Amino acid sequence: MVFDILTGIIPAREIFGISYVNIVYVLSVFLGSFIVAKIVYFLLKNWISKLVAKTETSADDEILEVVKKPIYYLTILIGVFYGLGNFVAESLNHIYEFIFYLLFVVIIVKAAIGVSGVLISHSVEKRTGSKDISHLLNRLVRIAIILIGFLFILNLAGIEITPLLASLGVAGLAVALALQDTLSNFFSGIYIIADRSFGVGDVIKLSSGELGRVIKVGSRSTRIKTFDNTMVTLPNDLIAKSIVTNLSAADEVIRTKIPIGISYDSDPDQVKELLEKIAKEQKTIINDSVVARFLSFGDSALKFELHYKTKLNNRLDTLNAVNMEILKRFRKAGINIPFPIRTVYMEK
Repeated sequence: MVFDILTGIIPAREIFGISYVNIVYVLSVFLGSFIVAKIVYFLLKNWISKLVAKTETSADDEILEVVKKPIYYLTILIGVFYGLGNFVAESLNHIYEFIFYLLFVVIIVKAAIGVSGVLISHSVEKRTGSKDISHLLNRLVRIAIILIGFLFILNLAGIEITPLLASLGVAGLAVALALQDTLSNFFSGIYIIADRSFGVGDVIKLSSGELGRVIKVGSRSTRIKTFDNTMVTLPNDLIAKSIVTNLSAADEVIRTKIPIGISYDSDPDQVKELLEKIAKEQKTIINDSVVARFLSFGDSALKFELHYKTKLNNRLDTLNAVNMEILKRFRKAGINIPFPIRTVYMEK
């Protein structure tokens, strides 16, 4: 339509074998696409960027920063493609389209790599505090995006990609078998992150007994700092298979249970009263959480259990203070904590 309008306005003259109409048409399309690209870029930079800046997360700001230039270049590329398309010889049309789609795929792949990097950084690195697993996952995603783009270009070029996909599948299987343990730990780390059962800074307890604060979730292992200031490094695969108790999910208040056995000649009421009094005297213990229970008759002792709640950071110091005070008060009150005793009767 634009071409027909220009034909009626511009004289039918030529320069170097190219008509004035064609020259003006191409220049008009180039200029129009450039102006549209500038307008779109201006809106993205000044208007849409102000909208996304109001959101709580910075991920959308970073994504917008990544896609601004690719959108700008794509707009110009589309204008150039349609501007020159009418003047390319039919015999060269296939090559012309291939070059256009090649550049199109390159721009899209670059934008996709940038967007994936932002998403991985926000969803993995900021949650785990680990750059290792973030960088490794980002590298794998980048390779996958480039590979998809490369296969798409081969398909456009008329190359059969089915045998190549089969070869990649076999090669991938061989690599997976060779790196089975490494991949198991890596994907276990991804599972831990995706499940969101715990993160960096949380205090967790594993079914195997480890208790501490999560310092780092890496590509191969997770580091936990115990409350006796020891760093424990555990394979991600082991953690993924364990029962994990997230103690931080309870506002960092933890219940402690102290089992204790006293001799059969002791007064149970006195023992119960003394245990609760000892716990309530501790400033780090929440008073209304203290309770002592007479649980059962043991082989050599009456079994009691003292329950109380305290802040997680005070757990070990409080446990030490309570145990020390129980031992002192029981000795002073004449309450015996018996050794395990077994009586054997022998027939004559």
